[in-house]
Amino acid sequence: MIYRGKSTYTLEGLRTFQRAAARIRGRRQYLLSRGSYYVAGVLFACMAIFALIQLPASDGATRFWNLVILILGGWMAVQMLLTAITYFSYFARRAMRSIPADAHEIFFSFEDDHVVVGNRTKTYSFRYGDMVDTVYETERYFLLFIGWRNGYILEKSGIEGGDVDGLRSFLEEKLGQPVVWMAMDKQEGWHGD
Repeated sequence: MIYRGKSTYTLEGLRTFQRAAARIRGRRQYLLSRGSYYVAGVLFACMAIFALIQLPASDGATRFWNLVILILGGWMAVQMLLTAITYFSYFARRAMRSIPADAHEIFFSFEDDHVVVGNRTKTYSFRYGDMVDTVYETERYFLLFIGWRNGYILEKSGIEGGDVDGLRSFLEEKLGQPVVWMAMDKQEGWHGD
C-alpha cells in the first residue's frame, strides 16, 4: 500500500516543528540558543541604560554618540528579548516568510524505499534512512526531519490511501524504530512559546 498525503504550512504547524527541532538538538543546545537571546537583550539594555545615565553630563559629539547608543541599544534590547520570549513563534514566522506563497501546500507519497515530497514548483525525494532520529508525532501532525532544522510537516487530516495508524506502522517498519509521540502541552517547561 502506498500512503499519500497533503499538508498546508501554517504558523501553528511551524511552531510545532520548531519545538520538535529543539528536542532533536537537545535540552542543553536549546537552552544555550534561547538563553543567548536573553543575555544579548540584557547586555544591550545595560548599554542603553549606561548611555542614558551619561546623557545629561555629556555635550557635543559625546552627547550625539550617547543618543545613538541609547537608541540602538534600546532597540536591540527589545528585539533580542522579544525573540527570546517568543522563541518558537519567532522562528515559525521567519520560516513562514522564507517559504514561497506557492509552496505552502505540499503533497507526500510514501513509496517502498523513499518518500516523495512536492509542492507546485518542486518535487523532492529522500530515502527513509536519510531522516534524523525518527518521525515525531503530535495530535495533529507527523514531523519528518532531514537534519535537525529541515523537514516536512504532514497534517494527519491530509492522509490519503490509509489511516494514521497504518501510516505510523509503515513508517516504523521503514525506519526500524518507533515514531516518537510528542505532547504539545507546556508542562515540560522548556517548550516555551
